[in-house]
Amino acid sequence: MEATILFPLGVRLSTWIGLATFITFAAFYRDRRFLIAGLVWMTGFEAVYDISSFIANPSHWSLNVFFFICSVFTVFWFRNAVLTADLRLMALVAVVWVVWVATGFHLNGHRMVGFEPSAEALNEGAKTLWALAYLVPLCRRSGYMSAAAEATDPQPA
Repeated sequence: MEATILFPLGVRLSTWIGLATFITFAAFYRDRRFLIAGLVWMTGFEAVYDISSFIANPSHWSLNVFFFICSVFTVFWFRNAVLTADLRLMALVAVVWVVWVATGFHLNGHRMVGFEPSAEALNEGAKTLWALAYLVPLCRRSGYMSAAAEATDPQPA
């Protein structure tokens, strides 16, 4: 396995950054819902990624068993968790995903052979928007965004 800037330890850098973001929010605010949201984000994205990969190229498809099991576990274990995704952001995810599929759903591998920057941008865009779709409502509901806004608002003298 080759290590590159985009794929440290064989995993996309954006995935590491996303996970670190969810973990940081959970630790800083002492709220495990951020960890649940991170799990929902990662397994949901990977499950749809596997399905899309199968549809785009059934002969080269292989099920990622880890994410399949995590997705099933997440759906059943956290079905009562109070997590909602921002539907506007998820609609943007859908638009990016449709464009990605319409352009061939090219998957850049860890070895960087046949690397397509546009496909990587679509992958990163969909993944980042998907993460934000869970982070933004959770922050709003928890009052973290309003507290941050008040902290940066200059107080009248």
